[in-house]
Amino acid sequence: MEKKMETQKRELLIEDVKGSREVAYALLTAEHPLFVTQNVREEEGKVVVESLGLDAYYDWDTLSTMIDEEKLRHLLNIGQVFTTLKDTVYTYQLEPSHLVFSRNAEPLFEKATLFCTTFIKCFC
Repeated sequence: MEKKMETQKRELLIEDVKGSREVAYALLTAEHPLFVTQNVREEEGKVVVESLGLDAYYDWDTLSTMIDEEKLRHLLNIGQVFTTLKDTVYTYQLEPSHLVFSRNAEPLFEKATLFCTTFIKCFC
């Protein structure tokens, strides 16, 4: 049985967002087919980032309950993600704790905020 994901929530201090706040929010809310959709809002001196729709996905631990063929299918799909992102401007950490999977074994990065936040702090 697939374990349902809970909503992930991160809080950043507004003062950590350096440079243009509009650019920062644009990066945090940018849609990409390999990142889980997020909601961004300001709240009491913080920027709150919540991942949306995680109940439709399952995490890496669920793979341990699958047959070998399904595990290999997931790994092949992860390989395609690496190929897709290796020459882009996105930075990411390709590790199990940052991935979730759709019903069709398609991997998504759950913690896109980590990648955007790193970019915001360094670039802006």
